[in-house]
Amino acid sequence: MIFTEEEQKAIEQKRDIKISTLILNDDDLPIKYKIKLLTDILGDENRARNLIAQHNKEAIH
Repeated sequence: MIFTEEEQKAIEQKRDIKISTLILNDDDLPIKYKIKLLTDILGDENRARNLIAQHNKEAIH
């Protein structure tokens, strides 16, 4: 099956969201590895750290 560029980007974005969610919810994974993995996915360490901070904030409430 051949996808358009927009469809391919949407597929990749959904995949990244699912992987990021798995990483964030893995309580056994040390924070430094979460940062590294999310940085690889997002392409930006600050975005990775902000995502982790937001996730931790939501987990508390």
